[in-house]
Order: sequence, then C-alpha cells, then structure tokens
Amino acid sequence: MCNVPFDKIYVDATYKERAYESAFWYVYGLLNLTDSSQFNFAFDGPQDATADSVKDGIEQLQQKLIFDINPPENDTVLRFYDACEKYVVSVDDNDTAMYQVTDFENTTTFQSSLQLLSDSFCAEGGLCSMNETILSNIYTACSHAQMMFNDYAPCEYIPQEVLETFEYCSDLKVYYKSYRGYNISYTSSCYLTRVITQDIQKAVKHDIIKRKKADEKECEQFEETAVNHDVTVKTGENEEIGDGSDQVFSHIVRAAHAETVLPVLGIMDAVYTEPLTADTYSIYRNFHSSRLAPMAANIIFTVYYSPERSQSRKPENSYFDNYFVTILLNERLLYLDGLNDPLRPNSPVPYKKFTQFLDTCSIEEFEKMCEETEEL
Repeated sequence: MCNVPFDKIYVDATYKERAYESAFWYVYGLLNLTDSSQFNFAFDGPQDATADSVKDGIEQLQQKLIFDINPPENDTVLRFYDACEKYVVSVDDNDTAMYQVTDFENTTTFQSSLQLLSDSFCAEGGLCSMNETILSNIYTACSHAQMMFNDYAPCEYIPQEVLETFEYCSDLKVYYKSYRGYNISYTSSCYLTRVITQDIQKAVKHDIIKRKKADEKECEQFEETAVNHDVTVKTGENEEIGDGSDQVFSHIVRAAHAETVLPVLGIMDAVYTEPLTADTYSIYRNFHSSRLAPMAANIIFTVYYSPERSQSRKPENSYFDNYFVTILLNERLLYLDGLNDPLRPNSPVPYKKFTQFLDTCSIEEFEKMCEETEEL
C-alpha cells in the first residue's frame, strides 16, 4: 500500500456520477486499496465493480479523507462555464455563435464529403435516405470506437478525406465553445486556474517552512528570504495565502468534464494556432481537439524540490528557486511556448516562472465581461 496519509489527499468532484467515480478510481489506485484492511470493499478494478459497490466505496473514502462532491449550483471552480450567464446564452446555447461551423458545413468541401460518405453506405444505383444527422452520427461512432476500444470497424467504409473533413467541423465547434474562439469561452477557467495556483503556492510555502524547521543552521537566513519573497495571489488586490500550514495536501484530485480541461488549456494557450474559420480548413493545422481531450482528458501539475537543479547558487537567493513544476496532459509532458525552455523542452519549469505564467487572467475582468450586454 502507498504510504500516502489519508489526511494529505483532497478530492473535489462535480455532482456527476462519472466524475466522482473517476476520482474514486484514481484514489483507489493511488492507495492500492485492494490491499487495505481499512475498508470493507475489495475488487480488482472497474470491470469487477458494481454501481452499488463503488457508491459504498466512495462513502467509506469520505470518512477517511476529504472527498467533496459539489452540487451543481454555484460551483465556480469545476463548473465555471455555468457561472457566467452571458457565456451560456451567447455561446453555449446560441447556434449563431457557431456561424463558422455553419459556414463550413455549407462549403463545397464539406458537402462533397457528405455525399462521399453517403455513397459509401448506399447500395450502388439505389436511393439513400441518410440525412446529415445520421451521417454525422456515423462519424461519431467511428471516432468513439477508435478512442475507447481501438476498434476501427465502424470506420471501415469511411474514406480518409471524409474523416479529416468531419474532424475539422468538430474542431471548429470545440475551438469556439471551449478554446480561444471567443475570450469568454476560455477566461471562465480563471476560477480554476486561480485555485490551482493557490494550491501549488501553499504546498511550496508549507514545504519551505517544514524544511526551515528541519534546518536550524540556515534558520536566520531563511527567515529573511521568506519575508522578502512572501507568496501572494493576485485577485485584484494582493492577498496572502496564509502561513502554509492549513489545508495543504500532497495530492489534490479534481474530477469534472473533459470540457473543463479545454478552457484551462486555452488560458495557457497550449496550442498556438491562427483562428480557425470556415475558410482556413487544412489537415496540417496545429489545433486538433481529439489530441487535447480524446473522450476524457486530464492535466497533472507536479511540484518538485530540486536544489541541485536550481541555477541560483548564491546564499541570498530565494528558497523558491529550488522548486520546479511539470505539466502533463493526458500523461504526456506538455510543452508550452513562453514557459518551457526550448533548448530543454522536457525539463521542469522553475516554480516562480510557472506561477507568473499561469496567474495571468483576471477574475474581475472576466466577471465584468459576464455583466456586459454587448455582442461577442
């Protein structure tokens, strides 16, 4: 069993069954609960579990660690896209906001692909009654089967150029609803990115204080640097995050929709791309939503203490220089322009550079944007 104390794990999940169940399975693996005698459940994995047994397991975990399941109302951290009524009305529920998608669906390229797909499923010389919705569902079944089961059978009769055209149509929707098509589509994740930044800052500050207590020889020097480099979170006014001792966890798990990940990637401008439009279709574009959020998605922020990696050798330098952060997207290292060193793209990022990079959006500006009545 892992030696992670229960009181050092915090789980925050939306009130959605698949969200808090995925959080449960993550913690299940983290703690290797199959070998734990502290629980009344033991199964090898999701394939051996029933809905009732998972529910029972979650209830038992809630007694051991902080496992919050948030109601949908006012969940600005994980359901931030619902916190701005203007976004819901102007983008999410507004077909006209997807005019680039509509324009692309009316192009010769897309209509030719529809006809080609229809011909692939219609008997030669016969009439085909498949409409655009049915054909789109065929593409969806193909993409889902590939992603979830590595099964290419549903795609057998779909020409490659049709797959590419339908993928671009899907990317257009994602780009405008959840990425950087509209400012309001991604800045809503300021709530979540602020919390992520705070969590990391608290963890680092707590670790520095702990190391200070364990290192009496450098206590006086540390006191000076800790005061001079106090960590703050910018929320319009500088607010201290505390003394680093309260509500600090070694593992924080947040589970929501895959669509929650995309605006966070938008904040970080994870994929630099020229604006996607109906007229800029290209199979060589940088933005492919299926690579960012393939059915499900996750971002992992890991903080390292590595004094040997620090470029600061002078004793007066901040202890914060000894901390580094890596970002993984779907368990793979994520390279970000303006953050990672292009000469060492796989190296962890200095902590202070990371917090400055992520703490770039203003919640006040976003909330003001939500109150404005002008068109997008």
